[in-house]
Amino acid sequence: MNGRALRAGLIGLGAMGRHHAAALQDTHGVELAAVADPHGDRTLLPGVPLLPGVEELLAAGIDYAVVACPSALHEDVALRLAAAGVPALIEKPLATTAAGAARLADAFAAAGLPAAAGHVERFNPALAALREILATGDLGAALQVTTRREGPPSPRAAACGVLLDLAVHDLDAVAWLTGQDFDQLNTLTHPVYGGPTQARGAGEDHAVLAGRLTGGTLTSHTVNRHSPQRRRTTSVLAEHGLLSADTLRGRLTLQTGTSPRTVALPDTDTLRDEHTAFLTLLRTGRAGNLATLADGVRAVHLATGHPPRTPTPRTPPPAT
Repeated sequence: MNGRALRAGLIGLGAMGRHHAAALQDTHGVELAAVADPHGDRTLLPGVPLLPGVEELLAAGIDYAVVACPSALHEDVALRLAAAGVPALIEKPLATTAAGAARLADAFAAAGLPAAAGHVERFNPALAALREILATGDLGAALQVTTRREGPPSPRAAACGVLLDLAVHDLDAVAWLTGQDFDQLNTLTHPVYGGPTQARGAGEDHAVLAGRLTGGTLTSHTVNRHSPQRRRTTSVLAEHGLLSADTLRGRLTLQTGTSPRTVALPDTDTLRDEHTAFLTLLRTGRAGNLATLADGVRAVHLATGHPPRTPTPRTPPPAT
């Protein structure tokens, strides 16, 4: 795959798919070859073939695929890609059940294909810088990690509950930031407004989670989609200071005394950076900050109330 632009196929042209399309077209070394979506808007991507399904996309000749269709379709689509020998970047959540996510990961592993889960927060500059600062050890051990991910209702988000739609971001990010796995996780949820109580992971609008990591760090997470204020924050209280990231605005502050200071961050496009990292994986085998399918499986297991199938090998955060 070296020496030429790789032909990417995109599956799904909804809200997230359109973001992926723009990122693919802005990623050096990639050609957006075609899009598969039976209900897609043909006017959105002039010059890019819009195809009715996965089989037609495979017939178009692609080097890899990006799966951005509705979450309930991820498992079926990804299994077809694995069977066809096509590497894939699969949006989170990998599947809507823990068993489905495991089947998907197993299929790519058995085929020996490069693949990754689309946990794009790993490319947020505020979280990346927070991870690097923690890795220096200057702040000592992380005592507690607190996350909030809140916002108003969204038609896209209504496809599944906030645990699979939102909390998976933070569950993955916390393990990645600290280099620890979850040892305990307890969850409280609120049902969909205007409807009956539904199974956890199927339609809850609000959830509060509390956990403990394998290294002893405590965690707390609030997610909802009925707040008039959009907020995405991650705070790490360590032995010798406090790191506070606003991932919505790309800001990070560090406080070790009475006054916080702002940490300088690069101006970057997180989704394009994720695509660039996946291209590097295909060309060199180096995953960088990408979430593996095992990472994606762990996030779905945690969000749906299951313990991880097996401990995910952890790579310690890089030292600076």
